[in-house]
Amino acid sequence: MFPITQARHYTLLILFLLTSALIAKENKSIFSPNNWVTEQKPGGLVAFNTTSLEIKDSAGCTLWYRKKLTSPIEIKYSITVVKDNDKDYRVSDLNCFWMANDSIEDVAPFQSHTPRHGAFPEYDSLYTYYVGYGGNNNTTTRFRRYDGTKTRPLLPENDLREQKHLLIGNHTYHIKLICKDDLTEYWCDGERVFSFIDPKPLKSGWFAFRLLKNHVIVTDFEILEKLKP
Repeated sequence: MFPITQARHYTLLILFLLTSALIAKENKSIFSPNNWVTEQKPGGLVAFNTTSLEIKDSAGCTLWYRKKLTSPIEIKYSITVVKDNDKDYRVSDLNCFWMANDSIEDVAPFQSHTPRHGAFPEYDSLYTYYVGYGGNNNTTTRFRRYDGTKTRPLLPENDLREQKHLLIGNHTYHIKLICKDDLTEYWCDGERVFSFIDPKPLKSGWFAFRLLKNHVIVTDFEILEKLKP
């Protein structure tokens, strides 16, 4: 039997190891601030929680996942646009970039020589896939393949305006993005909304949530690499 002082020592040691394990587990959470880079105009807020992200935006926010992603890949998450009595936030602009690069040299957008601060036009020169879901005050849902020229090409078939493709406040959307070979797809609540065959596919890059004047909550963010044939 250990003396009291020695027993206390071992008890403290066990408590220290358990606490360290919990801290390490929390730091490994996908929603740890160490995993994200925030570019946001003044007046906004990003809250990193153990199992969720909460973003309140006033004038433009791009939240980059820090890890570089390589095709084939699937990105999944659940996201809710909060609708309440706060008139500062709209049910609009549930947007995202994926496979984004700052230039043809495969540079992370958040490591650009020209810093970005959350204003949407600052991202026009990217090479990326982009969906603006419920954009323009919730009147359009669009897919674009940015080509680095600031023109932001838009094909007619990727400009949706039907009510079924617009946002509903307080509804949790389950989003899935797929990149495999020359194909990229955007799925929402089990429906394939956009499917695009890219003659010059973006095979690696970075993911970001892109928001404007809204309040959103993100959960269940997951990245699946090396997809099955």
